Amino acid sequence: MYWRLIGSPDPSWVGGTASVGAIAPSTTWVFAEGAAAPNFWSFYLLLNPNVTPITVRARFLPESGMPRVKTIVIAPRSRATVYLNGELGDIGGVGATFTSDSLPFLAERSIYWGAGRVEGTNVIGAPTAANEWHFPEGASGGLFDTFLLLANPGTKDATVRLTLFIEGVGRFTASQTELLQTVPAGSRLTVYMNEFLTKLEKAEVRPAGSLRGKSFSFKVDVLSGDPIVAEESLYWNWDGPNFWRGGSAAFGIPQ
Repeated sequence: MYWRLIGSPDPSWVGGTASVGAIAPSTTWVFAEGAAAPNFWSFYLLLNPNVTPITVRARFLPESGMPRVKTIVIAPRSRATVYLNGELGDIGGVGATFTSDSLPFLAERSIYWGAGRVEGTNVIGAPTAANEWHFPEGASGGLFDTFLLLANPGTKDATVRLTLFIEGVGRFTASQTELLQTVPAGSRLTVYMNEFLTKLEKAEVRPAGSLRGKSFSFKVDVLSGDPIVAEESLYWNWDGPNFWRGGSAAFGIPQ
């Protein structure tokens, strides 16, 4: 999907997204990422493929504060749009769960940003939380910024450990206490990987810049507490009022 700059007479595309479809509908969909802020807009797209209406319970998991709940009735063979900024205001980072009272449905999320919506991302949700997530991509060098988004839809706080596979350097299991992440129940946590790599250098007593500024893969393990959902957002080329000029979003591979 491609689009043009809002308010511009230029007919050329300025941004675009792509995502895979879902292999099957589900009664539950979970998202770790969602951004509601000035010049950041998030939309959840819900499809009811059934011949009868369904009632979906939306539960928003903010970075801080209590979860918020909304009930949505979706007509048969119809689509409903949930505008995160309109529901919660410019609240910042938010995870979300969508659960049907009966029949399965499908859910995607689209995020746009920048002056005039210069770029965006789109993903299908995850049908379940898990205790282990794998990400082959990560970048912290040059113009790249990588963020790990962790959502805990459960009732028990999750303690999370990251293992990094840094290209040309090696594997690092970040078991040091100061590197473990706590994802509170009913909440969302953001890990800025550039900062995490700097902390990892100190914990491993390595020279500054020896781990940050490289390409990497990583694994997320829940050591205790409820399973989580993990997504990655990767941005590049900071562009002032447009924030980053490009970006991508993806779920990890659960196990």
